[in-house]
Amino acid sequence: MNDTEVTVDLEALRGDKQTNFQERLWFISYWVRKLKTLSDTEWTQMQADFINAQFKH
Repeated sequence: MNDTEVTVDLEALRGDKQTNFQERLWFISYWVRKLKTLSDTEWTQMQADFINAQFKH
């Protein structure tokens, strides 16, 4: 198959784009609700755990 034989389903891409957009909105809303319920101490610990997990021990 060469490049001229590739077809693109634009409707499928539009659907994927819409799904991705909705998932992003859900993700933002989820974290806003979560952050509003966490104390500063809990949030600080979550950040520290995430950052520390990036380093190999």
